[in-house]
Amino acid sequence: MKKYLLIIIYFLTLSYAFAQSEKVKKANKLFDNLAYSEAIPLFLDIVRDGDDVESTIKLAECYRLTKNYSEALNWYDKITKIPNISTDYFFYYAELLRNQKDYAKAKINYLEYAKSNPSKGNLYAKWCDDVVKLTADSAKYTINKLKGINTKYDDFGPVYYNNGLIFVSSGQGQSSSKENYHWDGFPFLDLYFVPLSSENSFGVATPLKGEINTKVHEGPATFIGNTTILFTRNNFLNNKANKANDSKVKLSLYQASLIGGEWKNIIPFQFNNTNYSVGHGAYNRAGDTLYFVSDMPGGFGQTDIYFTHMTATGWSQPQNMGDEINTDGAEMFPYVADDGTLYYSSDGLPGFGGLDIYFSKPYKADKWSAPVNLGFPLNGSTDDFGMAISSEGNRGYFSSNRVGGEGGDDIYEFRINKVKDECTQKVEGKVIDETTGQVVPGVVVTARNKVTGEMIKTVTNEKGEYSLTIKCGYDYVITFDNDQFFRNEFDLNESMINTDPYRFDKALRKIEIDKPIVINNIYYDLDKYYIRPDAAVELDKLVKLLKNNPKLIIELSSHTDCRASNEYNRVLSENRAKSAVEYLIQNGIDSRRLFPKGYGETKLINECRDGVDCPEEKHALNRRTEFKVIGYSSGMKLKSIPLDSVPVPQQQEIVAESPDYTNNVFLSPDYAKMNTSTNLSYVINLGVFKSNVKDYYYNLTDLGVVSFTKNNEGLIKYTLGTYYDFKTVASVLETVKARGSNDAYISAFSYGKPIDLDQAKALETGKK
Repeated sequence: MKKYLLIIIYFLTLSYAFAQSEKVKKANKLFDNLAYSEAIPLFLDIVRDGDDVESTIKLAECYRLTKNYSEALNWYDKITKIPNISTDYFFYYAELLRNQKDYAKAKINYLEYAKSNPSKGNLYAKWCDDVVKLTADSAKYTINKLKGINTKYDDFGPVYYNNGLIFVSSGQGQSSSKENYHWDGFPFLDLYFVPLSSENSFGVATPLKGEINTKVHEGPATFIGNTTILFTRNNFLNNKANKANDSKVKLSLYQASLIGGEWKNIIPFQFNNTNYSVGHGAYNRAGDTLYFVSDMPGGFGQTDIYFTHMTATGWSQPQNMGDEINTDGAEMFPYVADDGTLYYSSDGLPGFGGLDIYFSKPYKADKWSAPVNLGFPLNGSTDDFGMAISSEGNRGYFSSNRVGGEGGDDIYEFRINKVKDECTQKVEGKVIDETTGQVVPGVVVTARNKVTGEMIKTVTNEKGEYSLTIKCGYDYVITFDNDQFFRNEFDLNESMINTDPYRFDKALRKIEIDKPIVINNIYYDLDKYYIRPDAAVELDKLVKLLKNNPKLIIELSSHTDCRASNEYNRVLSENRAKSAVEYLIQNGIDSRRLFPKGYGETKLINECRDGVDCPEEKHALNRRTEFKVIGYSSGMKLKSIPLDSVPVPQQQEIVAESPDYTNNVFLSPDYAKMNTSTNLSYVINLGVFKSNVKDYYYNLTDLGVVSFTKNNEGLIKYTLGTYYDFKTVASVLETVKARGSNDAYISAFSYGKPIDLDQAKALETGKK
């Protein structure tokens, strides 16, 4: 009898083990297919019946990804106690603790994560200490939950449209899909319109009519006028889902037109891709710039914000907004207000936890101020996103899954409360030429608020003086801009200001073509060409200068001491110059702006020549790096003629865009002749004079570098530019003559030696 009992127990155990194995397979399959809500009960059964570490981890992940924070916390508390568990789970646990406002415990777990990722872990731990600073403006907003719109499911992403709102919802009871979304068990998302019937009172929400809503998710929308919509949807068109290589269906953008009261003619956005998501579109007010979110390769984090401009041939190639906006976290839900302010959500910036809403203001074309957290109570410890602000800028709507809502995500109204008159502070100063000490009129002085992005501008008067009024309590960046001088920016922090008005005088360095400027403290070890740490500090200053002056082109030259042979030193100096240039390129400077040049020992600055006994300190001075401006890209007007008392225009525009190096690039003629490998170049001869003609040719400096040479008879010859094909130089000559220089003519050179135009044309067309 005992024998049969053992057999029964064996088969029951085998049957249970088989059933348990099948349950694990099913749960894992659901998890892999992102069906987290359906996988949860299976994983619960598995972990209750035994110590299955993998299933415990996946159960915790299911609760986190479906935003069941209380259960996720419970299970993450368990899995972070598992020996040798990946530190990534400490990061997720810390994020959940921040969602619950337990910043002290979150900090502990971020520090655990920091053992494998010190920079990120320590940074996020610091944010836990800094969160109190974000509540400083807590009286700025009044928050109201919308009534009659929010449901027990998800309602989010409101945008103003036709005296109402268009928003995203899974809970209005009119979904186009018969199934629920396997991820969270909610119905699929559709787009709805709700009319505003009175102040903060809405009518009945109805699905958008036409072809927009389908059996898959439709998401946030943006508009050009009232008849063109761009909306997010799973990659689904003509009743067909387009799967990526990983068998998942990504997000895409689609455009539709309002025809006869219905949205029709669905057109996919030209930069959609089946293998990554493109969504959350946001037009600017003019409709000529589109911002969107993508996880395409090459980004900074999980999802980044990109932009594209409308051109005559369609949308331009999308550009990443860069690390001014994007982080190693997730950026999403961009919205551009009528005043150009960009609002978006991120979980990779200092905040309360989850997604917080930030704003950034443009301070020149495609450049943005540092993002600013909108603060409490608009942001909280859970997800806050989907901002829309009125044209008046004093009220709007946003989305949040904060405690106290109707269900998942809900839509809230906010109002910006009036504040007391702000304190202001005067900043005054004088701008001079650092070489001559003369005052510089016509300099654009700009103060940019580091927090709000607000910019205040003025122009120096004929005495070189300026005056600005800024807000108290903020740090600023002060920029001085004039085409004839290196554009510089300086920090003016609140802690520096101790008087009213505060005196902020500056001396600017004039840009002089072909004049070397020594970069202090760029020294090299003997026989080496690597960049030393002390040199990197100085090269960083040059990086900043070149970024502030994006149209300038420079030669970066390196010099050696006299030890070793001439040839050895020439090669060594070339390697040093290339090494310095490579450092600049790695730090964001376009390689087309940089010309490395090695001079070897040909330009020693002291007596330490061959045969002279010198101490190491003096030899080190000869191992140096210099730079000089050798040209600029089109769009800049630079006086390259070194004349006294040249008048400066009273208004100058700040350079607003990066130069197009594929078009005209103007190099000084002497530099082009001596240092380029081209066998053909052209210049335009402007005139010959007995004396300086002051500012006579300034009106041509947007066409090329104006240079002059003095011959043995004392006559001064002026030339314009260096050009590399006859068609271009002939076109420029027409412009030159149209501007009054009727006697101008073209000269040609081959490897720096003069040739006649017929020879030049023959070389250009390949004839002999």
